Amino acid sequence: MNILICEDDEDLATMLAEEFLDYFENSVCTIVPHGNQALKELEANPYDFISMDMNIPGIKGHEIIRRVRQGLGPNQKTPIILLSAEVTDSSAEFSSESVVKIHKPVQMEKVLEIAAVMTNYISKSS
Repeated sequence: MNILICEDDEDLATMLAEEFLDYFENSVCTIVPHGNQALKELEANPYDFISMDMNIPGIKGHEIIRRVRQGLGPNQKTPIILLSAEVTDSSAEFSSESVVKIHKPVQMEKVLEIAAVMTNYISKSS
């Protein structure tokens, strides 16, 4: 599984990558800490799953999602978990976009469970 992690908090990005690599067999994680980088990456390379920080520096997460979904790139339908420290619920704008919003602090077990469902992943150890 090819996973993109868009997160500026280095500790959280590292934790997400380690957990994804451990959970999803034969996976590769790419980490980008800036929204502009994330958008370029998403326009150029296909991913199976995306973890997106809502308030990543530069272009914000919701704007990146909007551009990717409206563009012609390889990730128009890629499942996304949108991580946010905001308590307001803005996930309704993405209700039909294969986006699930999860509030920080992150409960990794919940993130992994949702990611597995969104990608139809079945662990060989199950």
